[in-house]
Amino acid sequence: MRVVVNGRTVTLFAGAVVRDAVHTWAGEEGKHLSGWIARDENGFEVAPDGPLEEGMRLSVTHS
Repeated sequence: MRVVVNGRTVTLFAGAVVRDAVHTWAGEEGKHLSGWIARDENGFEVAPDGPLEEGMRLSVTHS
């Protein structure tokens, strides 16, 4: 499955959750994140263990 995190496409395994997408993105960017908040394409905060859908767009910021 592919999702977009902060404008970058990441490829994940089926059944991955928001946390997996953020950690994959951060690793590819060489970042170490803590205290992050993810929002969907509509600006709503999503839980770290929230489900993902193919093509979903997330925006990640520090809390």
